Amino acid sequence: MKDITEIQGFWSPTMDMEKSYSGILKMDGGEIDLELLGCEDFPPGKFIIHGLTSKGKKITLYNCYPFSRSRSTPGFPTATVSATHYFEGDHLFKTDFNFSLVEFKVTFLDIWLDVGGFKSFDKIENPYSVSLTYELPETIQLFKNDLIEISIIFNYYAPSFKPTHECNIRQECLIQIKHKQTFNLEELWTYINVIKSFFTLAYFSEVNIENVMLVKDEISLNLKYLNRNPSELDTKRHRRHFLFEYNEIKTSLATVFEKWFNICDQLEPVISLLLEVFKEGSKMNENYFLNIMYGIESFHRRLRSNAKRPQVEFDQIIKDILESSPTGHQEWLKEKLAFANEPSLKERLEILFSEVSPSILSHLFPQHEKLIIQAKNTRNYFTHYSSSLKKKALDGKELYHLSERLKLLLLVLLLKETGFDDIQTSKIVINSSHFLFNHIIVE
Repeated sequence: MKDITEIQGFWSPTMDMEKSYSGILKMDGGEIDLELLGCEDFPPGKFIIHGLTSKGKKITLYNCYPFSRSRSTPGFPTATVSATHYFEGDHLFKTDFNFSLVEFKVTFLDIWLDVGGFKSFDKIENPYSVSLTYELPETIQLFKNDLIEISIIFNYYAPSFKPTHECNIRQECLIQIKHKQTFNLEELWTYINVIKSFFTLAYFSEVNIENVMLVKDEISLNLKYLNRNPSELDTKRHRRHFLFEYNEIKTSLATVFEKWFNICDQLEPVISLLLEVFKEGSKMNENYFLNIMYGIESFHRRLRSNAKRPQVEFDQIIKDILESSPTGHQEWLKEKLAFANEPSLKERLEILFSEVSPSILSHLFPQHEKLIIQAKNTRNYFTHYSSSLKKKALDGKELYHLSERLKLLLLVLLLKETGFDDIQTSKIVINSSHFLFNHIIVE
């Protein structure tokens, strides 16, 4: 069952609360919908709605658009408006979406970190006595440059007075982004997507960003947005549920995250495809396979040489060919040869597999030469639908296993690109394989 939140209040599509309408806001993990009574006209394009709830809270709905309208006689006209963002705490106008600080939760971050502030716990000689000491853990810095600082911070909640019957101390960890000036919503999501993609890699599954709190001019605003329902995510209860955990990379975390931060822009399509693959989970179809293949090809094209010969040498070859060809065929021939200097899919895969350590090759890809041919034939069949390739293309369980192995190839390449050496990468992949992808281990 989805946890749906309903909020009653008055809402103004013109941001003038003197001209507001009664309505109910409904929110769940994937939708922010407002049903308005008596409202028929809306501003053109995307607009902002200001609201005042029955409990007196100021709400701003951002990126709003009419979703449906209805009218009955007798009765009132009603309209449903959808929004992409919900801000609780103030009324924001178009020029107000600039913030100096954001804090939010990443699902299961406390388990991934495994960092606690409980320094001692003793049952003293008297069996009826307990001694407990708690200290807030130190902030963990992930990234810092001239504009922003990204850290993992800790808070705790404890009784503010001496308890009589019960004492509860609860620790939480948050991601904090501080900006020396301000960042807008677009920049905010750039930062958040970098963080989300890093933890998706570490978790070996999709993560959620939750409980987002923004600070503007010393005013705190709670932010809700279109998001996955937590029940749809893989549950993480043990360190073995992660590809790698904090304690494995503790001493190099800042270096690894900085490299990830710096390559994310260049590899944005590759990382987006990886996130999409994790969203799909174990759903097997040709798009799942093709997304992984596109990610691998794009990775090679962006970070490795995309030319088999030096460009000057290739240009001379083209010139010689064209000069020796009939004039009427030269334009057609020039077009056909335009991409002849690029590596083929098979060559790209061979280059990338050559970068994988022997220990990982023997553990997960012992027949990688055969896998390369299977990947090439299957990709070409699904892309071009050549009848001659149909018998060579994989399907069903074989296609699923091929896709899973290629997904791991992409993960290994991303780990190496982020600063993990062969020894670290081999340790992470081999230790995790029995828990995360034992269905494709080759004993």
